[in-house]
Amino acid sequence: MKYPSPPSEDKTRAATAPLVTARKLIRPLLSARLEAERSLIEYMRTTDLPQEHPWAEIRHRLEDLALRRFTS
Repeated sequence: MKYPSPPSEDKTRAATAPLVTARKLIRPLLSARLEAERSLIEYMRTTDLPQEHPWAEIRHRLEDLALRRFTS
């Protein structure tokens, strides 16, 4: 049994996306990471979490991160 040969132009496939260089991805990636860190810090500061371990350690590390990243 022979299989049918594929058509010369396959219209069911989407066109391939253009290639993006790593340089164009880095700045938006780092910017998104910084925004995620800010959002996490804000969320953890406003959330009423227990004060016992491990939450106390998480809060402590979060404040260290905030001091390193967001103070001049």
